[in-house]
Amino acid sequence: MQFQRSPAGASTWANVGAADTTAPYSASFDTTAVTDGLYDVRAVATDVAGNTATSATVGNRRLDNTAPSSTISFPAVSATYGAAAWNAGCGTSGFCGTHADGGSGVQTVHVSIRQGAGDYWNGTGFSSASEAWNAATLTGGDWSYAFAAGSFPADGSYTVRVRATDAAANVETPSSRTF
Repeated sequence: MQFQRSPAGASTWANVGAADTTAPYSASFDTTAVTDGLYDVRAVATDVAGNTATSATVGNRRLDNTAPSSTISFPAVSATYGAAAWNAGCGTSGFCGTHADGGSGVQTVHVSIRQGAGDYWNGTGFSSASEAWNAATLTGGDWSYAFAAGSFPADGSYTVRVRATDAAANVETPSSRTF
């Protein structure tokens, strides 16, 4: 049994690994050896007399090895905010930015917020000694995390980190901003 792949609709078939001569038949597909995109797959069986039969094509299987991306739009780097300016920064009073993915699509964006060199926001307070990731809300190509000015326990610096994950489970290396 020889498994094959082709860019979707191209009918330019390439073998996936070596032919497997022992049932149950399988092949290892090194997805990092080809570009991201849509692929068709099929199997070609050959008997001992050399007769072949080709399976039906399974089409449009997405290959996505590329991590998504995200940006932080608000707050600004090294900025200082009073309550009114903070609450006016994003439509949701909190953190916001954009996200993108050219493959399987962004599934989640997570936000981590740290008070100075101290604890992380765990969703209800700055009481986590280890980094805590909180799910943002996605709308189109934007993300937001509601965080009212009253949630800050004290003046000082805070660091927000953001990372996106796509539907193929690729995770972006987090970006950060201190304000």
